[in-house]
Amino acid sequence: MPLSETSEESTVYDRLLKLVFSGDRPPGKRLIERELAKELGVSRIPVRESIREMLAQGLLVGGDKWKGACTRFYTPDEIRQLSEYRQILEGGAARLAARHANRADLTRLEKICQQALDNMRDFSWTLQDRLDHHFHDTLAAASRNERLIHTMQHLLTESYYVFYVLPSSSLKLKSPDEITAHLERVWEDHRSILDLIRNADAKNAERLAIAHLQVTGRQSARDLLDT
Repeated sequence: MPLSETSEESTVYDRLLKLVFSGDRPPGKRLIERELAKELGVSRIPVRESIREMLAQGLLVGGDKWKGACTRFYTPDEIRQLSEYRQILEGGAARLAARHANRADLTRLEKICQQALDNMRDFSWTLQDRLDHHFHDTLAAASRNERLIHTMQHLLTESYYVFYVLPSSSLKLKSPDEITAHLERVWEDHRSILDLIRNADAKNAERLAIAHLQVTGRQSARDLLDT
């Protein structure tokens, strides 16, 4: 889909992607075209085209006339590949952000970090997950690379589902102190990445962004595979 695409299909695709990966539909759930169209308030045609595109990209499975398109189960190897792919893209985004971020970008990133830290003890997973997604999305936007931003937006939606939504039941079994310690490590890394971007240290911003995703990706994968 071209980056300049402004058609109804493009809008429906983005909305459908968020809907599918919101966590309301577990792995293996069949997607009913007419139900999705009604939920999105659109006709079935753009929904059908969006599902076809998601099937072609491997975001959904099935698609035959007997079973239809379904949300997918993620194997350990697929989780590894998704994590590695995100490391490559987000490392590059951090490197470019260190070169191109302006004062407004830095202010937005700082506010996100501060909000997360202010709610560290009295937190909800919904808020923390949303702030984490917002941080990485804002980091990508600061790269000033439209192709990278476009790809990262869709990748972050899928990653949020795989690394936050699916393992959430396992995470909730941890003690409050364990959860807080995990969140403190996450946001300490985010603040460090922000400091490197602020100092225009492209090389180390990329390095830390990759290292951060390697650690959090391994932990989330363990939590997911234990559920």
